[in-house]
This record gives sequence, C-alpha cells and structure tokens, in this order.
Amino acid sequence: MPFSMELGMGTSTAVLLAVYVVGVAVRRRYFSAISDVPGPFLASFSILWEIWEIIAGHIEVRVIALHEKHGHFVRINHEEVSVSHPDAIRAILLAPLAKVDWYKVMALPDHRFQTPMSEVNPKRRVERAKNVSAGYTLFSIIKFEPQIDNLIELFEKRLDELSQAGQPVEFDRWFNYVAYDVVGEATFSRAFGFLETGSDIDGSIANNRAITLYVVIAGFFLTLHGATIGNPWIGKLGLTPAQHIFDTISRAVAFRKKNTEARTDMMDHWMRAQAAHPERFEETEIHAVANATVGAGSDTTGATMQAFWYYMLREPEHLARLRAEIDKANGEGKLSRVVSYAEARELPFLQACIKEAFRFHPAVAFGLGRVVPEGGVKIGDRVFSKGTHLSVNPWVIHRSTEIFGADANMFNPQRWLEPTAKSLEKYLLQFGAGYNSCPGQNLARMEISKVAATLARDFDIRQVDPKHEWSFKSHFTAVPYDWPSTSFLSKKHRMVGLDLVHASNAQLRELGPGLVALFVGATSGIGEYTAKAFVKNALSPRVYIVGRSESAAERIIKECKELNKDGKVEFLKADVSEIGEVDRVCAEIAKKESHINLIVQTQGNMNLRGRDESHEGIDRKFALNYYSRMRFISNLLPLLQTAASKPPHFSRTLSVLSAGWEGKLDFQDLELKNTFSRSKCATQSTTMNSIMTEEFSKRQPATTFSHSYPSGVNTGLARELPVWARAAAKVLTPLMAAITVSQEETGARQLFIATSGLYPPAEPFKDNTLASGVPAPKGFNSPIVGANGVAGSGAYLANWNCEAATGKQKLLKQYREENVGANIWDHTMGIFDRAAKINQARQ
Repeated sequence: MPFSMELGMGTSTAVLLAVYVVGVAVRRRYFSAISDVPGPFLASFSILWEIWEIIAGHIEVRVIALHEKHGHFVRINHEEVSVSHPDAIRAILLAPLAKVDWYKVMALPDHRFQTPMSEVNPKRRVERAKNVSAGYTLFSIIKFEPQIDNLIELFEKRLDELSQAGQPVEFDRWFNYVAYDVVGEATFSRAFGFLETGSDIDGSIANNRAITLYVVIAGFFLTLHGATIGNPWIGKLGLTPAQHIFDTISRAVAFRKKNTEARTDMMDHWMRAQAAHPERFEETEIHAVANATVGAGSDTTGATMQAFWYYMLREPEHLARLRAEIDKANGEGKLSRVVSYAEARELPFLQACIKEAFRFHPAVAFGLGRVVPEGGVKIGDRVFSKGTHLSVNPWVIHRSTEIFGADANMFNPQRWLEPTAKSLEKYLLQFGAGYNSCPGQNLARMEISKVAATLARDFDIRQVDPKHEWSFKSHFTAVPYDWPSTSFLSKKHRMVGLDLVHASNAQLRELGPGLVALFVGATSGIGEYTAKAFVKNALSPRVYIVGRSESAAERIIKECKELNKDGKVEFLKADVSEIGEVDRVCAEIAKKESHINLIVQTQGNMNLRGRDESHEGIDRKFALNYYSRMRFISNLLPLLQTAASKPPHFSRTLSVLSAGWEGKLDFQDLELKNTFSRSKCATQSTTMNSIMTEEFSKRQPATTFSHSYPSGVNTGLARELPVWARAAAKVLTPLMAAITVSQEETGARQLFIATSGLYPPAEPFKDNTLASGVPAPKGFNSPIVGANGVAGSGAYLANWNCEAATGKQKLLKQYREENVGANIWDHTMGIFDRAAKINQARQ
C-alpha cells in the first residue's frame, strides 16, 4: 500500500476520532439534562476538571468557592452535580439511592475483596453491612477500652520522653501512630507497633497516602484499573504497588485466627458471622473488611485528632476553657488515669470542641455521590432526571453560611452549646449519612474523645511558631502533612483538689497499724497540723514530735489523743539548730524503734538577726533550714531502709521549706561564713535541700525523698521577730488571709505529699503496691514528675497545691550535669564530721 494511502487512512481515522470527541463534548455541554447547571468549562463535558483538582489537593476549596459564586448546584463533571442545598442530605444521602460506580474501586486489592464501602447497590450494601456490623457496635467497642487505655498511656510516655529531651513533637506522625495501633488492637487484639517503635513501620502510613491518590483517580477509570493494577493476577503474583500493606493485613488476620486466647475483638465477631453464614460472607470479605477498617479508620481518625489540636491551638481562649473544664472534673475526682469514654462524654465543652473539629475539618473532602433513580429527585425547585449523579461534599455543607450562620468559616465550639445545636447536628457529615455512613464511627468517637481529654489534662501543648499555618492535601481524605514546624509539649502540673487530699489521707489506714513517724518542728504551725492529720488518719500510729515548747507539746498530745485514742504520741524536747541535739534525738529514737516510716521536717525561725553561730560554728537559721534536716535523714537512714524492706514497705521523708525557689549557689562559701545574708541563706538552704533529695534517692532508692513549698501560711514563726515586727505582722495578718493558705489545709496537703502514691520511691518493693504510698486519687495514677524531670524518680519538689514545683529546672539541670550534687553531699557530710568532733571535744 502506498505511503500516501496509509497517511490518508491515518488522517481519516484521526479526523473521525476528533469529530466523535467533539460531538460527545458538544452533546454533554449543550444537550445534557444538566447543561444549564453552572460550573467550570472543562467540567461541562469531561471529568478532567475534577481529576485535576483532586491531584492538586484542594477540590473542597474549589467546590466551596463555586457554590458561593453559583448557588446550590454546581456541575463538577459532565454527569455530576455538587449540591449545597439544605435538603441535600435528606434527598441524596438519607434516601436509598445507588452509589455512583466510582465506589467500586474500594474493593481492594481487586474485585474479589468486596466491602460495604465498595458495594453500590443499597440493598446489597445493607446485607454486607449485616455481616460485620456486630464488631462495630458501641457495646462491642467498649469492651476493649482497657487495651486502648494502655496504648494512650504508651502514647503519653512517648510524648513525655520527647518533652523531657526538649524535642518537638511532629503531630502528623504521632497521631497517625495512635490511630493505626488502636485500630490494630480493636481489630486483631494486637497493635501494629507504631507507638512502640516510634516509627512508620515499613512506610505503611506514607504509602497509604500515595495509594489513596491512585485509588481516587482509578475510580474514574474502572475498566483500566481492572485490567491493570486491579487485576486479581497482579495480586496473586505479588505485584500490587501496595502489596506489603495487604500482606501485613493478611498476616494479622492469619495470626488472629490462630490466637485462641484473643479477646472478643472485631475479628472475633466477623469469624463468628462467617461460620454462621458462609454462603453470604466469604473468606475474602474478612480480609477486605480488615483492609478497609485499618486503611480508612486510621487515616481519617488521625487527621481528625490533628485538626482538633491545630484549631484549638489557634484559638487559645477555647483551649483555656477546655482545660478549665477538664481540670475541674479532674480535681473533683471524676476522671480516670486515661479518661474513659463515659467520662469524656460528660464534658460538654470537650464534646462541643470535637463536634466543631468534625464540622470545620471533616476527614473526607470528596463528594459523596449517588445516582438519581427512576422518577427523578427533587431538591428545592429543581428536579434531576434519572441517571444524573448528585454529590454532597461534607466541606461544602459544613462551611455553608446558609446552614451554620455567618460564622461558618470560623472555628466556634460554642455553637454546639446553643439551643440551636440539635437542629444543626443533622448537617454533620463527618461520618457520612444514611445507609453508607461510616461503620467505625463508634471507635473513632471513643478514641478521639479519650485522647483529646487525656492530653489536654496532662500536657501543655503549644506551637513552635504560632504564626505558621499548616498544610494539608485533600485527595479523598483531608490529611495534614505539614504541621507548623512542630509542637513542643511539657507535662502539665496537676492540681489536686482539697477533697481528694482529704480522701487520700483517709486511706492511710490501708497501710496497716503501727506506722512510725517523726515530726520535727511540730510544736506549732505546719508541723503541728501535719502531725495531727497523720495521727487522725493512721491506724494505731507511733509518733514522735520534736520541738522546744513543752507546754505546746502537752496541748498537741492531748488533742492527738482526742483525734485517735489508739495513737501514741511522744514529745522529744530539743534545740535542733545544733547538730549535737539532732544526734541525741536520733539516738533516742533508734533505741525505741527498729524502723521509721515517715520523717516530716518543718523546723525554722523568722528572726531578723544576721549570722548567728552555735558553738558548732554553724549559723542557726542555716542549720534549721538545711543542716539539721539532712542530719536527721542521714542518721535515720538505716531505720528508713528497714521500713522499706518490711510490710507495708512504706518509707518517706519530707522537708517543708521552699521547693521551686532555688537559686544560684555560692560555691566559694557554701556555709556562708563570710558572705551571710538572710536572703542568701534562704536561697542556699533551699537549693541544697532540693539537690539532696536526689542524692539521698540515689543512695536509697526504696525511700521517697521530697522537698515542698507550703506557700504563705500563718504559723507561729513570727514569735521570734522583734516587738515592732510582731505588731506589724499582727496588723497585716487579716489583710493577707486572702492570699495565704490555712494551717489546716497546709497540714493536709503536706501529709498528702508525704504519703501519696503520686510520689513513689525510685525502686518500690515490687510485690506490694502500698510501697508506692497511699493509692493515688482517681485520675492521678501516674507519678508526679520528679526533681530530675522524670516521673516517678523517687525525689520530688512539690508546690503548695501538690503540683510538681519545676520552676527552676534549667538551673537544677545545669547543676545535675556539673555533678554539683556530689559536691553538696561531700560538703554536708564534712560539716557533720566537724560538728561531731567539736561536740566530742566538749564532753
């Protein structure tokens, strides 16, 4: 055949093809039943505009803008109309209309793996849903809440580790790790291990996002997809691009089927359904549903948790209000260590914030399409004829000012607390609507509620750069991929309500009878009221009170007898500003007791004199605030060790002074012999108290060593002031009442710090839970952050309200790195040796 003839035939074919394409385009553009519906030019005759916007990653933004320009109906491809009319949900999604064929691509990896999501026929979709619905019910989901709690605790542990290391947290990674592991636990009774490893295992999350884009586009080319990547032979040969993900799910299914000791998880429900109805629920469908649950459930939940925190951080007043609500509930003992779903549902503002996150950033940013049946569909004044595709995009509905008001484009949780909230809920499409609504929404709601409440209570979260906005891509799900740099986290200081303090103290009896306690400086003020609180709540305790006033001691002993007739209280008179007197008292106690469970020290004075040396060459104020306290502990350390080694294995010390008010030490004059001032003495003694809690804990990890700050308290220390100062104090006392804490409350709180399980030793006796202290109040089961920044370290700095006093962590960290603690230890022991030699020489 001549070349000219071949060219002529080729040209003819091209012309005929071009004529056909133009003809189809003209027919679609001008002679379609929806030709009059406005929209982009490309969309009037093809799917090119929609595909382009999907690839670009923000089809929801473009469709919202088109609705704002054109009204309720916008043509987004040649056969599909996006609808924003208030009746759209009722007319399109709540009606039993067939889904558009695009959904068939959700049979992954190929057509053999059918799920309720991939089924387009409403009746068959309902039948498929019956096979798996039992696994998704709230009744079933709630049964594995304890396992979800364990994952959230692991999540918090990972965040705490990053916080302590001063590292920022990439939420787009970590929330996805949580979501994947929770779905794994709920589905297979085994987490995938994302939180454990702190990594994207095998790149599953990153690959899933790439696969999502392919799947969304492939849904428009089902024939091509079925002949290539969606061909069953591709999967059988292991050539599917996402084969490792499907293989991971298959292995999880196989492992779960062999695990006879697994809980009643989703797989259990599905296996029982298959055994009961093998004719309607095939083996491939179990794999398909497992694939869908992991893939869809993880991405959408992770995106929603990110959205919740992003928008809360952008609106500080909402975050402050949320924290106030949660802290109040926590202070009233209404929240568990990991906030339960039932507890979270009782927090109205939390639920309002979650609903607003659902509304403002719905996880699905794609039109939910249906096919108009015989007889048409009427929406507003418009009737759409058979075969037309109608879709409802959640973003379009959720940002509609017609539905949600003028502030629809603002993040405003308050809207869900208004009287109109109930009428707005029917427009929420976070989980779809009608027969194709998301089956996993119970799990998602529970997970999001629990994680949001627990993190808001336990962490202070802030952006590295509050002005930097995030980025996200909306191919099918609106998944963030670029947080504003990252977010720093720090453990929140947790306020313990006074009612919880009293409730905890009342549980002292659980430690059993015969606790031995020493209260130094307890003939007045904080020491007196702490000792009384101990006597009142302990079972047959033996208590030693050390002080100078015999008359005050007689009164206190009498009052203690009235508080607890089975308690034994003994007074030991001593001036503990002298180390020799401390040694004498300790020797007397050691003769009477084989162990001691608790030492609380509050000794001090408020005189305005300068350096006032005892015969031992130590300033008396410095001795009362520091040296005498360390001497009591070091002398009685063997008795504390014995207490830790025998039931109830309870061994504690508490120095009540000024934790959190540390300052720089004068290393050239630690004893302040040459540079003494009252303020310098206060700083030096406070800082050395704090440092020594860690030093003692290193040497005796079975005992808790704490240093606390009691805040302003009206005690008897003013008695040592000059007459004019005492008179001034008397006048000012009523005026200071509003900002001081009563002696009764302070005594109760100091006893809580001294005994609560929130302050466990570094190495508690493993076979006895009481070794960690009195069981912590509900919602406070995790230890307080220790002096070294690590929770449960055994050495604690506590504020007046039982929070961790971590205000000077930077300085203390520096001293820790410079090994200052060892120097302070050596200095202190040297002072004791010197005092002992002086006293020995005087005998």
